[in-house]
Amino acid sequence: MEGFTFYRSYMETAQAIPGPAARLEFLEAVLAFTLDGTEPEFTEPFAKVAFSGVRPNLQKSRTKSDARKIKSNQNSNLISKTENQNESKSKTDLSIKPKPVTDTVTVTDTDINTNVDQPQASGHEYLATEFEELWKLYPRKDGKKAAFAAYVRARTRKKDPVKKVDVYMGIVNYNAMIKASGTPAQYIMQGSTFFRGERWTDDFSHRPRDADRNKFNQGMESHDYDFDALEKELLGHDPNTGGTA
Repeated sequence: MEGFTFYRSYMETAQAIPGPAARLEFLEAVLAFTLDGTEPEFTEPFAKVAFSGVRPNLQKSRTKSDARKIKSNQNSNLISKTENQNESKSKTDLSIKPKPVTDTVTVTDTDINTNVDQPQASGHEYLATEFEELWKLYPRKDGKKAAFAAYVRARTRKKDPVKKVDVYMGIVNYNAMIKASGTPAQYIMQGSTFFRGERWTDDFSHRPRDADRNKFNQGMESHDYDFDALEKELLGHDPNTGGTA
């Protein structure tokens, strides 16, 4: 290895080592390991500890340098091989007579690119991958086929196509509302209902919790009302006798 990047963190590490002997041993170990791949032997404990902290970065530098060297050699060999092939081809071409030029061009089926529809297929696969990620998060996995069809329609429509992140946040918010309110499993929307209705656009942040609703209902049920007396009080007379209350 002809050289490497000496980061400021190496200098700061060396400065933190107590004693000039240990600092020097640390710096020599860094240079020897990175440039020559030599495993250092330490006599100073602080130098050994400091080197163990920077060794992973030094190893990465060596690995990258080796990879660049291998790639450079491969490119050089490829260039040399290509030049030899071109030289050989140019010599061969001298003995080949050029074909006469005609005005007629014949196009065969093999000349036509048959992969024109390929982006659509790959796009469908991409949407399928997106949907699977979202489906894993949804709490009630009923109607998957219909849900996927609805998701594809929403994502591919020309006007205001929905974004994956919007669906993701809708599911997250719905899950949070279910957890906060303690919604029973039978009342959770089916997956097909959520996706076909694009319910990710709903605001799930202000739904009353079941605990609050039950507390309110308990308060109402705890009163034992005398409805006859209440009616007399409101009307000012007894509706049965016509007399005043």
